[in-house]
Amino acid sequence: FVEFVEKNIRLHTLRAGRPLSTKAAANFTRNELAHALRKGPYQTDMIIAGVDDDGPQLYMMDYLASMEKVNKAAHGYGAMFTFG
Repeated sequence: FVEFVEKNIRLHTLRAGRPLSTKAAANFTRNELAHALRKGPYQTDMIIAGVDDDGPQLYMMDYLASMEKVNKAAHGYGAMFTFG
């Protein structure tokens, strides 16, 4: 799934002549994850981060394709220890 998203974002950059913003890349990823829910869902949680003209941005996304812009994020076993 990650390779699919990476290749499509790169393709958009080549076609448009400018890179996607972090928000646009996160929205594209969320849309593809939501589309996959109806066919064969990916059991993945993601943290998407980037720096663009709007400054640093961080997005947390779960396997049901819900996305939220956050200030800090962690998932997995280490998240219990990180956030207490």
